[in-house]
Amino acid sequence: ESCLYCGRGWLDQVATCRQNLIFHQGMPLSITLHMHGKRELEELAWNQWLDKGQDAGSVVADPKFVDPANDDYRLRPDSPALKLGFKPIPVEKMGLVESPERASWPVVEPKVRRDPLLPPNPSNRQPTP
Repeated sequence: ESCLYCGRGWLDQVATCRQNLIFHQGMPLSITLHMHGKRELEELAWNQWLDKGQDAGSVVADPKFVDPANDDYRLRPDSPALKLGFKPIPVEKMGLVESPERASWPVVEPKVRRDPLLPPNPSNRQPTP
């Protein structure tokens, strides 16, 4: 079981969470907090989290992506995210696009000389936990 929200001093740093769309793939909604100035963890069930005044107006539901298995994370028209006021990201307008304002089209990557990668230096390696 993984926790939905986990954090150290989280409630001390974040005033409120609200109007989120939460999808935890059918797993229990739990929150693990490291309370400021305390050594122990506080484990909260979803309803206890709501009782603390967090996530008012939030919805627990599938976001209804078009095709997440093929990395298409656009929202379907019946997505609950849209009902919460989420504005879809215009992915069709992102990246390199043809435009009269461009100096050249199509974009051609210049040929550059690249140095070969250096082998890893064992003295610079981070210790593995």
